[in-house]
Amino acid sequence: MLMTILYSALVIFGVGLVIFVHELGHFLAARAVGIRVEAFSIGFGTKIWGFKRGQTEYKVCLIPLGGYVKMAGEDPTHPTTGADDEFGSKKVWQRILVISAGVIMNMVFAVVALPIAFSVGVPFMSPVAGLIVEGSPAWHVGIREGDRLTTINGDRVLSFEDIGLEVAVSDGPLDLTYDRDGVEHSVTVTPKEGGRGFPTIGVGRKLKPEFLVSDEILETEDKEGKPLRRAQALRGADLKSGDVILGINRIPATHAEQWDSEVLRVGESPLTLLVRRAGSFLDISVPPVMTEVKESAEWRIGITSNPAGSAPISAVARGRMAELIGLRPGDRITEVDGKPVGDADQLASLLGAGQDPRRTATSIPLADPPPWSPVLRLTVESSDGKPRTLEKTLATRLERARLLDSFILKSSASTRVKVAENTPAARAGLRDGDAIIKIDQDPTDSFLDIQKAVIASEGAPLEIVVRRDGQEVALQGVRAEKNSIFQNTVLEGVLPRLGFEAIVWESVQVPFPDSIGVGFTYAGRMLKRVVKTLKSILRGSVSAKHLGGPITIFTVSYKYTQVGFMRGLLFLAVISINLAILNILPIPVLDGGWLMFLIIEKIKGSPVSERAMGYFQWAGLAFILGLMAFVTWNDIGRLFS
Repeated sequence: MLMTILYSALVIFGVGLVIFVHELGHFLAARAVGIRVEAFSIGFGTKIWGFKRGQTEYKVCLIPLGGYVKMAGEDPTHPTTGADDEFGSKKVWQRILVISAGVIMNMVFAVVALPIAFSVGVPFMSPVAGLIVEGSPAWHVGIREGDRLTTINGDRVLSFEDIGLEVAVSDGPLDLTYDRDGVEHSVTVTPKEGGRGFPTIGVGRKLKPEFLVSDEILETEDKEGKPLRRAQALRGADLKSGDVILGINRIPATHAEQWDSEVLRVGESPLTLLVRRAGSFLDISVPPVMTEVKESAEWRIGITSNPAGSAPISAVARGRMAELIGLRPGDRITEVDGKPVGDADQLASLLGAGQDPRRTATSIPLADPPPWSPVLRLTVESSDGKPRTLEKTLATRLERARLLDSFILKSSASTRVKVAENTPAARAGLRDGDAIIKIDQDPTDSFLDIQKAVIASEGAPLEIVVRRDGQEVALQGVRAEKNSIFQNTVLEGVLPRLGFEAIVWESVQVPFPDSIGVGFTYAGRMLKRVVKTLKSILRGSVSAKHLGGPITIFTVSYKYTQVGFMRGLLFLAVISINLAILNILPIPVLDGGWLMFLIIEKIKGSPVSERAMGYFQWAGLAFILGLMAFVTWNDIGRLFS
């Protein structure tokens, strides 16, 4: 609790400091050219503290969303006296200096703060690739887990966040370089829409490859006083605080997705954990854990897609195992070591001599060698129908797993199915390998067509026609049922607490003389990124829902301050740059709006009329208030999502 208060106080002080620096620029410039300053305020609304010295009232107000310097004669909607110390009495260049001084001070703050942060050392999220999404742009160009991205379009990558941000605001292909085992590689990758309102290349961040059991896991109750059933299961497994979980059911603990799929796969069966304890390796069995049942909103008949293993290959990742062996898009794998391939699961099983090699933890010591010949022989049918044989020495499970992960089969058009036991499909007589060609006389061209027809039936009897052994077979009265989903509480409650967000951090530190240049370079990069972000939002490639307001600023500042004080300082410098860019936009009530009026005055030789300025000021105020409401709504949405 004490640390929470401390971090919160540091964040409030830091954000207040950025605002103070901005307003201090206006204040000092106004005083320098002889303008009377009536008020210097940090925040808006009700005054909570302040004092008056000379002709200026200094105060801190209740709403910490900005601040202002009130100068004599500044308000265009109020008459001026023409006194020499009023804003409107000064020359245009003097007023431009006063208005732009806040932006200048924000940039000064950034270029001072950044060298300090880099000279002490800034923790950044390691720019090492974690999970690579199958079929993503990164997958296609051959980027693998463990590759360290070093540059994007010639700019050095300091943090994993640099990757996501630069990709999100890109407007075309990106030139990437990455380091793999000390060798630098260069690729060109084209981001694509990732479904979250911005482009992506499909690279996940690298997490620590170990899951630490903490005292919190072994507590008997959660914060609401309810029994922690998943902790009971782990206590029954004799786990101890400080144990490091390396694998589950012989799958290495490297990705949340691996854990999720395995826990759901075993259902209520026991789990086997590989645990490191005080330098020793232990196999610990976790008894079946309690499950919760939730009813799905969709209808099911108990089938899954079962694409043919000899289906054509749709994509081969550049530079990875499949390409090295000689596989190409359009190829069909018909045999593995002389054994015919029936479906996609059988393909994996044949490659792993009876098991999917991806289900074997390569980082876990195994007593028995892989039960296959080190030389893999594939019989492949090319897109032109000509067969050919490919051979490659793949002696380890890791190499065979990499082969499976380096190509994608065309499966979207397949209507072949696998049938689960004790389901409507099984009771109606559907079999593994059946290809559904019609449902209620409507042809089905893809598994998606089948899903849509089943859902639309809402339990009404269906006539399903399948192709089996070259014959058409009609099955009557297949009734879909609402599916019950069993959710393993280990998945729900324990795994996140075992350290899924164990981010790998690296400190970037440079000698102080060099840190000045690094600071200027980083400030320039942030300026470019803000401008590119605004352009991306305007052209629609990045959704405006990603804009953040005061709540986001506070939460992100808090998070980075927890990581390290220098990381918090660097984020304040970024906020300062963002504030400078925002204020320089030509929007009335902002500094940029004032500069626009002053430039017009300089060109036409007389000030913009008070009436016109009044209208523009009210329009600008309405826009800013609307923008604040929008970003605050985004903030609230993020809190609840």
